[in-house]
Amino acid sequence: MKRYLLFGLLVAVLCMPLAFVAFLLTAANVPAMDRLTLAMPHTVRAAVAQLAVSRGGGFSNKKTHDRVLRLDPSYADDHIGRATQVIQVNGETASKLNKLGLDQEMAGDPCTAEDTFTQANSRANGGNAEYLRNMGRAAYECGRYAYSVSEFSAAEDHDAADLKDDPEDADDIDPDLEYEREWLSLAYTATRQPQLANEACLRAHTGWKACRCILKDKKPSCAEVAVHPSR
Repeated sequence: MKRYLLFGLLVAVLCMPLAFVAFLLTAANVPAMDRLTLAMPHTVRAAVAQLAVSRGGGFSNKKTHDRVLRLDPSYADDHIGRATQVIQVNGETASKLNKLGLDQEMAGDPCTAEDTFTQANSRANGGNAEYLRNMGRAAYECGRYAYSVSEFSAAEDHDAADLKDDPEDADDIDPDLEYEREWLSLAYTATRQPQLANEACLRAHTGWKACRCILKDKKPSCAEVAVHPSR
């Protein structure tokens, strides 16, 4: 008997989330259930309102608009706030977006910062190595190591092409290339590609036989390591 009771409780626990989702979907699609929905906690009413918007032609649809405000009066303020934020972001210049990304990174939100740097780079004609470097660094800090590899590789290619076109700018470009390659070595290490990590490090420090980079004080710290002869 006890075993059957436990089994019944297990089934109930497993089914409750599905039943709740089914209720939300039904309530969003059936306005006749609004009287019941209005008796629910605000979080439930807000969830039904959000679903009603996505399934009712959007917030600009008058019937949906009136229904949603009845279920969740705060939805209008949230909706206007989100729309204003999107307009503000879309209207920003690349340099302002880059500055915003740096502020977000400084505030401890590298994942959002990477997205902001990506928007900045998309507004730069032909891409921008500085924005790409920022994207790669923020991606690494966010734990998006594969993205970090891609973004630092793109920055390296960008600066390498500039150096080829204008060798006289080597004093300005070489430090950027070293920075990109050291971070790239870190990103390759994080993605478990030690050979590529070593190659990136050696591109940053020509003349070394082998090298290894670690993250120290939020910056790459690279050192030459001894090469042991194969036996």
